[in-house]
Amino acid sequence: MSKLPKIWIEGNTLYKKEHEKDKLLMANGAWTISLNRNFNGIDKIVYQTEKGEYMILKEVALRVGFTRIFKGESKLVVPLKSWLFIRN
Repeated sequence: MSKLPKIWIEGNTLYKKEHEKDKLLMANGAWTISLNRNFNGIDKIVYQTEKGEYMILKEVALRVGFTRIFKGESKLVVPLKSWLFIRN
């Protein structure tokens, strides 16, 4: 059984540990952000993977992303081209 991704908040940034293999294939590659989470006070989202970090401002993610339902949960799908990637 796989472990759930680790999620935490530091200051105004939401961090999430993910695996590269878990990126969505739709939209030529994308990360999803749960819309069931309270984003008050969050300005930036950072996903950490074994290859590096993906960073996006919440404002940008909301502008370029699109909503989909996955397993009954509302998600914001944000294409990879909109994230800043910093390789390890």
